Amino acid sequence: MIIEHNLDNPVVLGQTPVLLDFYATWCGPCKVFGNTLEEFSKLHPDLKIFKINVDECPDITETFNVMSLPTIIYTTLDEIWRHNGLMTLKQLEDKIYGNSNISS
Repeated sequence: MIIEHNLDNPVVLGQTPVLLDFYATWCGPCKVFGNTLEEFSKLHPDLKIFKINVDECPDITETFNVMSLPTIIYTTLDEIWRHNGLMTLKQLEDKIYGNSNISS
């Protein structure tokens, strides 16, 4: 389930992991990864995915110390892992479900 982060849909961190996708509309790699993320969300509807536009949400971008785009953070109350740059669907699935040694 992809949720566009805004005041009506705040990022809620708890015991259940969520995926945070930091992007910008002007970022080419973010657009490419957006397609991958859309496909991933259809295959894994149980995982909440928050899309966070860095230009519209500078405070949360700063809170998570995002310095490059796209940045993907898999987190609960504590960060589990982060990845900067593009990932394939298989790499994303492997990283989330523990079947890969992808370095961040």
